Amino acid sequence: MQVQRRKSFKTNRLFDFDQLFQNRQRRNVEIRRQLREEIISKHRNLSPLKEKSFSNEPKLIVRNLKIENLSEIAQGIYSNHVEKQLISMRKFRKLLAEERVPPIQQIIDTGVIPKFVEFLQSNNQLLKIESSWALTNILAGNIEHIKVVIDSGALPIFVQLLQNENSNEIKEHAIWAIGNISSDEMFCDMVFCSGALESLLNILNQIDENSSLIPTLARTICNLCRVKVSEDEWYWLSLALSRMIYSDDDDVLYSTCWALSYLSDREIDCNQQKHSIINTGICPRLVELMIHKNFNVQFPALKCVKNISAGSHDQTQAILRCQALKILRDLLISTKCSIRKEACLIVSTIAKRAVNQIQAIVDAGIIPLLINLIRNSDFKTKKEAIWAICNTIKYSYSQPNSFRQIINLGCIQPMIDMLDCKDTEIILTILEVIQIILKFGEFAKTPNNKDNEYSLYIEEIGGKEKIYDLQYHKKDEIYHIAYDIIDKYFGDGFEEGFEEDFSFYKDFFFNFLIEKKPSKKAIMSDVISLTKSPSSKKGFVSLLEETTLSVIQPRMRKDLYYAAIKVGGNFEFSRNLKGHFSCVNAINFSNGDARLLVSGGDDRRVLIWDVHGDIENTKPKKCFKGHHGNIFGTVFDSTNRHVLSCGNDKLIIYYDLEHESVSKTFLGHEDAVHSIAFDPFNDNLFLSASQDGTVKLWDIRCNFQCKGEIKGFAQMTHAQFSPTVEKQFVTSNDGGDIILRDTRTAFKSGEPLLTTSSSSKDFLLKYVTTLTRNSRNVKPDISSVAFNPSGTLLCAIINHYRPTLYNVFDEKPLCTFSSDYDFETQIGYKNDCTFKQGYFGGPDGDYFLCGSDDFRVYIWKVPDIETMINERSFTKNLDDLEDEIYFIDDDMVIDPLNNSTPKYVLNGHRSIVNSAIWHPHVPLIFSSGVEKIIKVHSAFPFSNKDCESKIPQPPRSRFRRGEISFRANEYEENMEEDLSTLKFFDLMLMTEEHEDFYWGNDSFDDSDNSTLSLSSYFFMRDDDDDSDDDDDDKEDEDDGESDGEETDDDSEGLPSMSDCENYAYSSSDYEETTDRNDVSFESDMDTSDTDNNIYQLYRSFAMCSDEITDDDDDYDDDEMNIEILI
Repeated sequence: MQVQRRKSFKTNRLFDFDQLFQNRQRRNVEIRRQLREEIISKHRNLSPLKEKSFSNEPKLIVRNLKIENLSEIAQGIYSNHVEKQLISMRKFRKLLAEERVPPIQQIIDTGVIPKFVEFLQSNNQLLKIESSWALTNILAGNIEHIKVVIDSGALPIFVQLLQNENSNEIKEHAIWAIGNISSDEMFCDMVFCSGALESLLNILNQIDENSSLIPTLARTICNLCRVKVSEDEWYWLSLALSRMIYSDDDDVLYSTCWALSYLSDREIDCNQQKHSIINTGICPRLVELMIHKNFNVQFPALKCVKNISAGSHDQTQAILRCQALKILRDLLISTKCSIRKEACLIVSTIAKRAVNQIQAIVDAGIIPLLINLIRNSDFKTKKEAIWAICNTIKYSYSQPNSFRQIINLGCIQPMIDMLDCKDTEIILTILEVIQIILKFGEFAKTPNNKDNEYSLYIEEIGGKEKIYDLQYHKKDEIYHIAYDIIDKYFGDGFEEGFEEDFSFYKDFFFNFLIEKKPSKKAIMSDVISLTKSPSSKKGFVSLLEETTLSVIQPRMRKDLYYAAIKVGGNFEFSRNLKGHFSCVNAINFSNGDARLLVSGGDDRRVLIWDVHGDIENTKPKKCFKGHHGNIFGTVFDSTNRHVLSCGNDKLIIYYDLEHESVSKTFLGHEDAVHSIAFDPFNDNLFLSASQDGTVKLWDIRCNFQCKGEIKGFAQMTHAQFSPTVEKQFVTSNDGGDIILRDTRTAFKSGEPLLTTSSSSKDFLLKYVTTLTRNSRNVKPDISSVAFNPSGTLLCAIINHYRPTLYNVFDEKPLCTFSSDYDFETQIGYKNDCTFKQGYFGGPDGDYFLCGSDDFRVYIWKVPDIETMINERSFTKNLDDLEDEIYFIDDDMVIDPLNNSTPKYVLNGHRSIVNSAIWHPHVPLIFSSGVEKIIKVHSAFPFSNKDCESKIPQPPRSRFRRGEISFRANEYEENMEEDLSTLKFFDLMLMTEEHEDFYWGNDSFDDSDNSTLSLSSYFFMRDDDDDSDDDDDDKEDEDDGESDGEETDDDSEGLPSMSDCENYAYSSSDYEETTDRNDVSFESDMDTSDTDNNIYQLYRSFAMCSDEITDDDDDYDDDEMNIEILI
């Protein structure tokens, strides 16, 4: 029975969590309340005056006085009889003096405080004593209590009592009351303004050294010194303190030393006060008090000496001239830990402020005592001792003899031992000093001894391993300095000369940085040692295969990234991922480890690649079908279990990778969808930007209706969420607008939001993109925008202009990226024909890369923000600038910094490059474009070499005008290169170059010396023009030779340009074609509208290459299928 009751009792108690928590919370609150009251009673103000007799009146027995009787006592205060007033006043005073926690608030609530103040001016001396005593104890309460007394007019009356009262008893009460008032900084100015300081000093000058008023005066002056004082106030205070410092009374010395400590504790504001302290000649006395027998005097004296020594060089020297080092040596072996700690602080300060006295510290024998404290003392003392050691070493670096002598005394071992502590500040300081020691060791090398003696010693005592381990520290500063020490002083570095073995290169990157295999820790020393020679490859790879991404922090991965560059960055390679049947328009990595790559193209297929395996196998992991037109965008969600795609068929399709199916289809746009982006803070939300002029916010949980819409007056080209700021995103369009928005204001329930240049409530910032009139377009098309990883910068790809960099919070451009374009060699960055997407990349996201019309990928180093801001210029007079293109903001001309030298240029493509992305963990770049391939490049093919001198020639020359016979070929399901597609885009490039010539580009040279027009390229077989007949014959002949095709009449499924034209006009089944009256391929085409012509030309090419059915508008999920490639 007892056992059952006991179990029941314990069970009830065990599971009554709420009751236990509430009980514990109540106990904690009560403990805190008691502690607070005790602190207020003991430390916050001067202690209340205790019961003592100032008169011959008999003592009243207070044990029978109760707080409940306060109202009855208060009635006597309001009596007209002095005797009754005195009795009541004495009862109040006794309650305030005798109670542990005086009933101050209860007495204030009776309303008697004004009467107490009135009694201060009474003619009855006893009533004046009792009231001043009671008010003094009330002033020992909190701020609200003090404020009640001050508001009753007590302060000026207390000052009058100091000046006019003859009774020392009342003067002491008045001094004590003023001290309690000045205990809080908010009332100190009132005390100084009342003239109290002058009255206090007059009393000090009138009394002898043995007066009972001096301790009370010292306490009050100490309280006044807690605040910043003026020069005049300091002068009078210094006179009083310089007198009281020589007192024999410990209470006076205690208050005086604390007063000096307060005044000298403001290093910046009170250098003048510190000089005044020195000028008073009290430094020898302060140093003497450092060994006073009373701890309450010794400790504030140490504080004061420490503060003075932390001042200027002269102040530190003043302390040293008083033989402070000799006394400090004795204090370092004190039995009190607080004394030892303060002594260490003073030594540390002297070493920092008086570098010329470091040798004196060594000669005084202080260093061995500090080392002993590090080994045998408590942690707080160890911490200060290590600071003293580190400052002594750090600031003796300019004195080689002293530096070496300190090191030889055995400082390195205790510093290495302290690396195990949890204090990050101490660890960082020790590492900085070790770095200084190792640097000194490098300079100390001799021809006979080429080893760094200190690195050998640190390695011998186990310091190397501890520093290696600190590379995994959570604090960035510790990680970086630890890595630098290992890299410079304990690593043999990476030797060049590895054979160009791609399998090793792949294993190094992916097994080490991507594969998630169980392991404990990657030790960089073994990594470095195993990469010293090619013969170590096998062991190196074996070690890397044992590592795991989960135990390597991002900072470590970044430096391993650089290590990978050292190992393999100098050998140039590229691989082609083959799987698409037409142009590849969009590529994107999965989140996190970036193990997967998703791609989409004109073949209307979404391919999923295993980046590790498929680099060599060049075979996609999965293939999804479902779109009825070209795919323009693909993206993973944050879980990497789903993929979104969008395209020319107005659809957005949501794929489930795990179940290998189409989860949902989102319908709502009225024209092609160019871009999609997931919200990094909410997996259910994504954005889409469409050619119909809208940006929509979708929720994957809703199939048929978007959550919000932005409708503009231009075709939307891109939308992207900020990677770091929740609900923030940026949009761009072909009207030259780049706008930073917030989903909370941009998307409102109900009606769509119209975005105009005059509406500022719907967006956060509109970036300046307007160009000067000498540009192709004053309001240029914006292909895409991209945030850097930190979300602080964004870069816009501008058609017919340079990629332009913006600070997210500054609408004016900071920097542009370019490369001189040579029309003769066709080398240089150019963006005229296609929509391109640029990305930030590299270990810190400090590179920007973008594809180009010259078949290359350009990589620029992003300048630091200060450089860009300083180099950007503004002017209101365009004549002051060179004849170039600039940005215009109202009447202001903006000339941002132009980075015209790419860091790297990647070759290998055989046509226009539209997308290029940098792998987040390894130095590999993936790019795609007009070709059917995705190309994988080494990111740094020209490490430590001049980029400009090494830009390679293109892998092929462009087709000339006479070689081009336009064929809008329906794609075939093969992965071989399609020359007709390459010719088509070469034609677009030549047309754009002619447009550049039309705009005044003198460097353009037409090899045929004929006037170029867009129509002349497409209708070279016009029977009315004999010259074109010759070109047609040559074209047909060349086509037959190059493509292995027969003439047009015998070709099946290869419509001519005129066929494409007729189809664009007559096909009523393809309702995607809008504004057909604007489409014209006749010879009288207006070349001033070339941008629109090129766009319509490209759309016609896309239409002819799509398999168009009679029911294209009737989309059905049943028509979508998944093809799994094994």
